[in-house]
Amino acid sequence: LEYASIPSGSSLEEEIEKNRLPTVDIKGFREMTKEDVPQVVKILAQYLKRFEMHPVFTEETVEHMFLTKKGIVHSYVVESEKAVTDFVSFYLVYYTVHRHETIKGFSAANLYYYAVTKTPLKELVNMVMVTAEKMGVDTFDTSDSMENKTFIEELKFEKLNDCQHFYFQNYSFRKILPEELGMHDI
Repeated sequence: LEYASIPSGSSLEEEIEKNRLPTVDIKGFREMTKEDVPQVVKILAQYLKRFEMHPVFTEETVEHMFLTKKGIVHSYVVESEKAVTDFVSFYLVYYTVHRHETIKGFSAANLYYYAVTKTPLKELVNMVMVTAEKMGVDTFDTSDSMENKTFIEELKFEKLNDCQHFYFQNYSFRKILPEELGMHDI
């Protein structure tokens, strides 16, 4: 597979060690429940206001889009003193590999939406990456929208391509930079 490769002069073991995720333990980190929906709507709305363009979520939309559906979407919150302070989610995509002797497919987690008020974003993303790894996910992907550029390098994401683009039907909207976009592709 040509998805990722080992640099010349390096071994598989060296690359595994170099790219090992730091162990993190965020107190109060747990899977999101239906009871969390109103608080998630509130912190997500507040967080997304910082972006020039972003969706507005209702309780019904958050429940539908973000409540964990095993193998499809996984969402987590950080709870402190019975209040949700942070939210993070990812969705899964499964790929089939044709004409390969041993690899028949792989799974990719894609960072979806998040909102932080107390936990540093890099730590929250690191925690959800470790969580996905424990689930057996093969790769964790993200775009450069929202505030993702603040952790991409430090969490050792590698650039795959420049193929993700948005097309806006609203021609009156000015050109927007990825970091001004409070939404993700799916």
